[in-house]
Order: sequence, then C-alpha cells, then structure tokens
Amino acid sequence: MTINISDKKIKNLFYIFLVFTLALTLVAFWMGGSKENVNTTCEICKPTTMQKLADGVDEFTFVPKKYPMELNTIAFFTSHQFVEIYEGKKLIYSFDTDAGILGHTTGTAWHFIPVGDGVEEITVRLTPAYESGEYQKCTFYCGSEMDIFIYLFRRALPSFLASVIILILGIALIVLSRIVGKCGFTGQSFLYLGIFSTLFGIWSANETDIVTLLCKNRVGSYFLAYVALMLMVIPFIFFVREFFRVGENKIWKFFAVSNILEMMTVLALQFFGIRDLRETLFLTHIFLAIGIGYLIGCVLYKIIRNKADKRVRATIFSGVLIVAAVVIDIYTYYYRIGDADLFGRFVFLLFIVTVSFETISETLIVIEKGKKAAEYQKLADTDALTGLKSRSSYERDVQHQASHDTMIISFDLNNLKKCNDRYGHKMGDEYIVSSSRIIKKAFSRYGKVYRIGGDEFVCIVPHSGKCPIDKCLKQMQEEVTKYNSAGTRYYGFVMQIACGYAVYNPLTDEDLEATRNRSDFMMYQNKSALKENKE
Repeated sequence: MTINISDKKIKNLFYIFLVFTLALTLVAFWMGGSKENVNTTCEICKPTTMQKLADGVDEFTFVPKKYPMELNTIAFFTSHQFVEIYEGKKLIYSFDTDAGILGHTTGTAWHFIPVGDGVEEITVRLTPAYESGEYQKCTFYCGSEMDIFIYLFRRALPSFLASVIILILGIALIVLSRIVGKCGFTGQSFLYLGIFSTLFGIWSANETDIVTLLCKNRVGSYFLAYVALMLMVIPFIFFVREFFRVGENKIWKFFAVSNILEMMTVLALQFFGIRDLRETLFLTHIFLAIGIGYLIGCVLYKIIRNKADKRVRATIFSGVLIVAAVVIDIYTYYYRIGDADLFGRFVFLLFIVTVSFETISETLIVIEKGKKAAEYQKLADTDALTGLKSRSSYERDVQHQASHDTMIISFDLNNLKKCNDRYGHKMGDEYIVSSSRIIKKAFSRYGKVYRIGGDEFVCIVPHSGKCPIDKCLKQMQEEVTKYNSAGTRYYGFVMQIACGYAVYNPLTDEDLEATRNRSDFMMYQNKSALKENKE
C-alpha cells in the first residue's frame, strides 16, 4: 500500500488546522458571555431569600412581584443534587433520578421551571447527593425559556466545538495508525495519541452545557464522561513513552499496572454501591497529575541528557500550558460548577495538534526512507535485462514456497554462445530478452518466472494441477516458431528454448531443489534433442 501524502501537504493541513483553531479561539472570546452578547430577555436573577438548611440543603425563594423583569422561566444548573421546587407549599417539580448500579446521583443537569401568572412564591430546594457537594454556588437565570436556552447554547458552543475537533482528530489518528501499519511501519504513536484524544473528546464534550442541555439521560452521560476520564490516562502514558522513545523502564510499567488496579477498584466500588465514581474521582485526578508529571519528567530527562531533539522542543511550550490547564481544570471542578474549563480544551487541542504534526512529519520521513529501501530491494529482486525476477528472489521464494503440489519448470537457451561469438553481446541480449518474453507469456499466469543465470530460467508453479503444462509448452513453441519466421534465420542461428519440468514428490524429493534437479535433467534431455534436430 502506498501513501501519496507529501510532507508539504501535511504541513499545509497543519497550518489550516492552526488557523481554524485560532479562529475558534477568537469566537470563544466573542461568544464567552460578555454583557453585549447576552440576550436582553435573559438575565441573572438573585433569589429573594437564601437559606442553608441541615445536611447541606440549600433553599432559595423567589417572589415574582419583587423583580422588575417578568419571570417567565427560572433556569439553573445542578451538579449531583436532588431538586424539589414548590409553588407555595405545592410540589410542582422534582429531579431525583436514582441511577441504580451507576450510582446514587442525578448527574449534572439544567432545569427550566416555568412561572405562571399570579404565582406568589417559588421555592427551590437543592439536596446534595454527596457530602462533598454541600452548599454549592448556584446561578439562576430568568427570562423566556428559549432565550435562556439560546444564551447557554451560544456560551457553550466554543467549548463543544473544541471537544468535537479533538474527538475527530483522535479518530483520524487511529485510522492513520492503521494505514501506516499496513505500509509496514509502526503506528503506535498515532494509535495511543488517537485513543487518548478520542477519550478526551468524549469526556470534554460531555462536560459542556450543550450536551447537558440536549442529552436527557444525564446519569448515562455522567457515567460515560467519568469512565472516559479514567481510561485516557494509560494511552497518554503509552504515547509519551513512544513519542519520547524512553525505552523500557519500570516506572511506566508500575504506573500502568497501578492505574489499571485503581480503575478496577473504583468500578467495583461503584457497582457494589459502596462509593460512586464521583466520590472516588480524586484518585483519577491523582493519576492524571502523575501522567502529566511523567510527561514533564521525560522532557527534563531529554534536556539533562542533551537529547532535546525537535520532538522535545516542540512539546516544551504546550507541556507548560498543559500543566496550567490541568491545575485550572481541577480547581474549576472542585470550586465551580457548570461548563468545564474552556482554556484546558484549547491547550490540549494545541498539544495534540503539535505532537501529531511532529509525529506525522517524522513518520513521513521514515516512510520515504522505507520506500527507497523497497525500491532498492525491488531492484535487487528484479533482473535488470529481462525484468523477470532475479536469482536472489528465486532463492528466497523457493525457501518459503510450500512443497505440496508445486511444479518446477526449467528453461535453457540453445545457441546463445554462438550468437554472442558471431554477432556480439548486443544481439545476445536481444536473444535473451525475446526468449524471456516468450517464456513469461506462456507461463506467468500460472507462476513466477525467474532468470537465474545467463541463459537459464525457472518458473515456480504453486498449483501444478491448475497449470496445463502441455498447452503452455505448445504455446511457447508456437511463439518460438513465429520469432524464427520473422527473419532471424539470416543470422545463422535459430531460437531454441529447452524445457523440462517436475512436480514435487515427497517420496523422492527432499525439498524443492531436488524437484528442480529432476526438472533440469528433463530439460537437458530436451536440449540434446533440439540440437540433434537442427533446422
């Protein structure tokens, strides 16, 4: 399989991707929720009263007539909280989905509560699913439901697009690893980076408000995001190891085994109802931090050993940003609610694009060298004069050819020395080339034809039963007759191709070379007969 992608094309695609990413970043700042971009019918409204009750319960009260704007809809975001909403003392809305084996949580969700005319008081009561989620900050939006939805959607769009780009890039890298692998080159770096990028894209997309708004199965979405977050650690470590070529060491093996044991433990705790993934998430964060530390360690190791090649230099800047992004992302997770960190997405996108470009560029160089090596091998395997396979190719192929039902056909040219002596080697070469074409025309559909000496040829037929040998010999002789009738007689000689064949016999042949010896014996008998029957 041939990859017809030049280094220049890859670089152009990379630059286009960078420009697109930069444009997306600018859009993110423009759509990031500044006052000018907020729809005037969508406002942040503070509750009339706020109370912190026992067991981490927050209670918020809204008295519609005390607000200058019309409270058509009240919207708010919750993270692992049960929700009860009362109109007066009447329960009008509840959100308390039990996830079963997936946990004792509701996941994250946006809630849109319509406020009818004449409503005097709305009470919102939020009960945390876990102790770590007690007394969370909650922002309420008021206005029409559609206006609030559009505002939230627009605000989350840059983060969602960045996540989708990372996801698509990850899938593309996995596909590329398969393409490179089929070409005979290792695609492990692409594979591991692709798996990591895909999992990162799944996790980060599920953390955006767009998925929260559109996906109704909040528990399934939350569980998918947490599992993707856990799984991305090992492919990241494997990628770092392949990318920096750190070789075998006990550190990454110990880390990988420990991470697998951690994942098995937290999933077991989840399914047995002991601890939910949300409650053991700090363990995943620890392994993520160790993974980033492993990246930093590899970079420092290369620098200290004066091995800071192009790969290392390309990742230093993005590596520093990744450290900042992880710190910010963990901080925002524990101290803020709502959409996940936008900065972290673009940093990881920059990192993935940078290392992808570096890996692709180096792989293209390796592929180009491999193609040249393949061309040299092809030259070595091809007879320069006739274009048939060479003797070295024959010796290799005959060793790997299954003996059963294999036929060996031997050929030899009569009068070649006479032709060379009388008319020169140029005419002798023409004799060889013309004979090779006739042999190839008659036998190549049934096997490979080789030139193994000056005037010696061999054909290996892997399935002798499918080769009508008598018909092929007749065709060859007819072509020889046509050649001789075309005007070569005046040179004082005629083309004669002696031929013999034998089929492998396990009772008499130790290997295919023994079969060839028998075909040679038959060929020499035919050679003598042709000389005796001179035209």
